[in-house]
Amino acid sequence: SLKNIEVSINSAPAISLVESLTGNQFSYYLSPSQLNNGDNSLVVTITNSQGLSDKVKTVFTYEKPSLATLLLTPAHDTYASGDVRVTGMVYSATTLNSVVLNTSNQTSKNILANIKEEHFSVVMKPSELLGATLPSPEGKTVRLTLAATSSVAENKTTHSFTYFPISTHVPGGDLVVINDLDPFYSKINSANNIQFALNLVNFKTPGKPRSNAKQIVFDAEYGTAGDNYHALGKLYQANDWKLTVFETESGSAAVTTAFYKAIPEDVKVIFLWEPRSIFTEAKVAALKQFAAEGGRLVFMGEGPAHYSAIDKVENNLFKQLGLQLKANSDNAGFSGTLAVSGVPHQLLVGVKTLEMNVPASLSLGPNDVPLVADEKGNVYIAVARIDVTNKP
Repeated sequence: SLKNIEVSINSAPAISLVESLTGNQFSYYLSPSQLNNGDNSLVVTITNSQGLSDKVKTVFTYEKPSLATLLLTPAHDTYASGDVRVTGMVYSATTLNSVVLNTSNQTSKNILANIKEEHFSVVMKPSELLGATLPSPEGKTVRLTLAATSSVAENKTTHSFTYFPISTHVPGGDLVVINDLDPFYSKINSANNIQFALNLVNFKTPGKPRSNAKQIVFDAEYGTAGDNYHALGKLYQANDWKLTVFETESGSAAVTTAFYKAIPEDVKVIFLWEPRSIFTEAKVAALKQFAAEGGRLVFMGEGPAHYSAIDKVENNLFKQLGLQLKANSDNAGFSGTLAVSGVPHQLLVGVKTLEMNVPASLSLGPNDVPLVADEKGNVYIAVARIDVTNKP
């Protein structure tokens, strides 16, 4: 197996390319400052896990441009939120006259003074990235153009990325908590409930491995499987999603264990359906890795009259996932229609109300987003960002 791959340009100290490796291919940008005007030599050294190495050398001729620009971050076709640090390079053989960052929202930022030895690093505020446009619940495409001019030439380079003003609003890598099965069971025929169900799975995670995945998993292996997910399953299948169901009654434990050891790359969303057994550390670690790859978890619970594992399993899982979110053991005294919150969130696009039936309320952490609440402010559906940085 591969231990390291390094590149040396013109006998300069080697640079590791391990982090630039995708499958059996790597991509690395060479700056004009790293190259000679004329002949250049490039040596790639590959070392395996046993310490054995092999070298490949190539010689090429390079003519330095009068002006070159390169945007390094944010990477093309990824997402960003909050303040965004933009880094890049500008090389010029002659005196630079101007270096400007332009956004697709007609905002310009002069960064000539930020050029230090060909490199720059500047912070752009949400107002600079969005301009006068309103934030979109589905993310705003921002196109950044780096334009530079010198006394003899001009050049520009462009990158695009999806921008969310608030990081917790980025879809994928999150947990949606719904402590009531009825929105997708007895009340599934409501147009708003159907739209909300589709929003749970129809999202993009730019730059993440699972962005285009098309499989949904209903995991009831830790819980009590019944027929309360059949209507939701049929809805997803009718919309061209592949559906996999794990049930306690079917004796799927061995299959489920194998699944969580290597969650297939085509899985986009995992529904945790009324779990009643405490999650193992191995399974929590797998769920965190799934979230880090852009997957979404949906916790399907119930009110305390029907679900006895709120504290033992549900709240314990939230802690394991690094959340401050907590489900309460009170019983809501209503059954009917609730208006959604005014939060511009991807999950609420096209949704005005949701029909529920005696759900359990939620207490939110400072970064959690309420989606559905009653007139008194009691929250019943919320989304939280999973902490993927720490092991359970």
